[in-house]
Amino acid sequence: MRLLPNLTKGKMRAFLPWAAIYFAAGMASLTISHFVDGVKGLNILWVFLLVIPRILSLSLFTIPCQLMPYRYTGTFGMMSIWFLWIGFTNDCLWFSVALAVLSVAIGVFFFFKLERKHPKPSEYKVLFSRVTILFMVSILIVFLLEIIQTKSFLLPFSSMIGNPDIFACNILYFTALGSFVFWCPKQKSAGVIYLVIWLALGIGSAYKASNLFEPLLPNDIYNAKDGIPTAIKFLGIVGTVLIIVGIIFVLIGIVLLIKLEKGQHFRKNAFWGCTLYFLVAFFGVIFCSNAPGMKFGYDVEAKEVFEQNGFVYSFMTYSVETIFPRESGYDRELVDQIIADLETQDDQTFKSDVKNLIVFQLESFMDPTTIEGAVFERDPLPFLHSLQEQYTSGIVQVPTYGGTTVRSEFEFLSGMNLDLLEVQGGKSFNPYTKYLNKQNVDTLVRALKKQGFATTAVHNYQGEFFYRNDVYKNLGFDAFIPYELMSGVQKREGIIWGNDSIFLSQIDNILSTSTAEKNFIFNVTVQLHGNYPGIPDEEYCMKISRINDEIEDDTLRGQVAYYVNELEAMDDAIRSICAYFEERNEPTYILFYSDHLPKFAQHTAGFEDSDRYLVNYFSWNNMGYEKEDENIELYRLSTKLCNTVGLKGGIMNQFHRTYFDDLEYKEYLKELQNYKFFYEHKNHKNLAYFQNDGFKIGVIPLAIESIESDLNGGYILKGTGFTENVWICIDGQRVVDEEEGVLTYVDANTMTFTGYNGTLTSENEISLEIVGEKYKGVLQRSEPYQWPVPDGVIMDAA
Repeated sequence: MRLLPNLTKGKMRAFLPWAAIYFAAGMASLTISHFVDGVKGLNILWVFLLVIPRILSLSLFTIPCQLMPYRYTGTFGMMSIWFLWIGFTNDCLWFSVALAVLSVAIGVFFFFKLERKHPKPSEYKVLFSRVTILFMVSILIVFLLEIIQTKSFLLPFSSMIGNPDIFACNILYFTALGSFVFWCPKQKSAGVIYLVIWLALGIGSAYKASNLFEPLLPNDIYNAKDGIPTAIKFLGIVGTVLIIVGIIFVLIGIVLLIKLEKGQHFRKNAFWGCTLYFLVAFFGVIFCSNAPGMKFGYDVEAKEVFEQNGFVYSFMTYSVETIFPRESGYDRELVDQIIADLETQDDQTFKSDVKNLIVFQLESFMDPTTIEGAVFERDPLPFLHSLQEQYTSGIVQVPTYGGTTVRSEFEFLSGMNLDLLEVQGGKSFNPYTKYLNKQNVDTLVRALKKQGFATTAVHNYQGEFFYRNDVYKNLGFDAFIPYELMSGVQKREGIIWGNDSIFLSQIDNILSTSTAEKNFIFNVTVQLHGNYPGIPDEEYCMKISRINDEIEDDTLRGQVAYYVNELEAMDDAIRSICAYFEERNEPTYILFYSDHLPKFAQHTAGFEDSDRYLVNYFSWNNMGYEKEDENIELYRLSTKLCNTVGLKGGIMNQFHRTYFDDLEYKEYLKELQNYKFFYEHKNHKNLAYFQNDGFKIGVIPLAIESIESDLNGGYILKGTGFTENVWICIDGQRVVDEEEGVLTYVDANTMTFTGYNGTLTSENEISLEIVGEKYKGVLQRSEPYQWPVPDGVIMDAA
């Protein structure tokens, strides 16, 4: 049985009067939305676009009436309720009452003139019954997705019923994308597959939002290689197995359904009809989303966007933005004037004695002593609290909460305000995976290089994560040290990132090998990264008596206890780093700031939504700077750093310094950063400035100095730069099979190679590669090992 019957030309003509009625009602409803300004204020194109979701929502109300004997009376009666709905949700109830009364009058007229004596349902009852079922199923699925996403039965109703256009756009997107079902040979199977895909997206989004405070976004699918290992970590072994088993059962069910369902012949009319509906519905929603009167919310976190606008609409809107990115233009004359003004500033006014400029972005850092009702046996942050008392510190406003660390990285290094950067995606926009893995951008890093600093980035996690191995090159760094290139990385059990104690050795390596007089080192920590499993009382590092004033939340207390365990280790790591620079006795300034709050913060007593983006920053120096506490936005924090140590910084730092008190500051900033982000790297005059051919991964070269046989038939390799992520290559082939040989890390200068079924000789070319854990790309490669020439042997000069 076909889901929709064939429609002949005669049947299509019979629908024209109804189409005219629906179009007229839709147009009339627009006067409700824009009655104050008048419909005449709207562009005629907007009018035709806005009427599309109105006609759909009206159809949802009235099409079931076609199944009734009094279908005209029922249709206009339901239309009156629809007008009241539109008016109530658009604060124009009195005018909608007038339209509702008119609709009732028309319905009464049809009842007494036509239907009282001759009631008759539509002759296309089969068609309308199936369309009604399809609409009801679509509404059910859309609301089910909302319930899954929000974990609430009430919130979906408040967002959907409270805005008819949002409701209609969700249904339009859902039905438009699913219209292919009606011309598929096996329609039921296609429909089931379509529903399964949406349910999988909804469940995945709910899971991600519960752990990372952000719903599933199209970029997550694009970056599945990054996301899946993280998801598996959060799920655990049992959860992962259950998910895999569930997927297998669903696939088996779909295969069986496809085999059992009898196929239909391809129907050309159905294909073209569905194609037309898809084009009108899909692109109608795209173009009318920003029309006057459409109350969609975008200037909030992605999670709130999904809650306000609906899961289907929001996911599809972000998908369209991902596929068709929109780059804003800029006021060229204004930007040229600003840059010319900044370039005239005298470099001689900036004098700095700082030799080591060190910045730490602290993963998910918050001060647990600020939690209302929390009582700790001892101070979990003794050293950072001592810094807070002695040196400049304060509150910094960051652009993200609970995740998306790179947004904070970008704001600090670029000096740009992501909220003002005119790019689609709102607070979910990830500049690293969207743009900076492919293009250059001006940053504080490039400015410091120009001012004599060697620049290095350090991160105790995978180098390919968020494409940092490419992004840091495009940001201007000389070198990047991911944890694949760190010798002796320590990890807590079950965690895939390194502890923060590794930073001390990496900083020492950088300064020991650097030939520059000044060094800028940007460190991104990760030890405090979630998820935060609640641990039992016996594993607490200290007594924690309460977390909440009203209820004793053992789960939350266990999470905080786990967090405090890691926090004390991080505090010790920072203490050792400051002690290291104290001993070096070189002019040094260190800045610490949190990238965002941990997700559990929202569940702690006293936490307000207005505090979501407020985190701490601290500093240390041995140069005698006065304590100057200030609360500041993150995109201006690097400017404060430059001002403190007497550095000019880059154009963005100069801009903040010069224009901050200007009345047009925000508008000028938006224009300038749109140019800097989207267009400057394309300017041929700046190509040399953006070149970074000397960029390298790591500062300790990976090299084999000797290979010797051991007593057990294996080999001992001596050299430099050895880590646990080194692979051996024999004659250009990477040894990946343990049956061919096993390379074992001993220390930074020693590795063993055992189980090789042959004999290494001078005829073999032996080299090493450090391989990224994420994508198995080569991060560093050694030169082929040159076997020593035996004494007395004279090599041919050729």
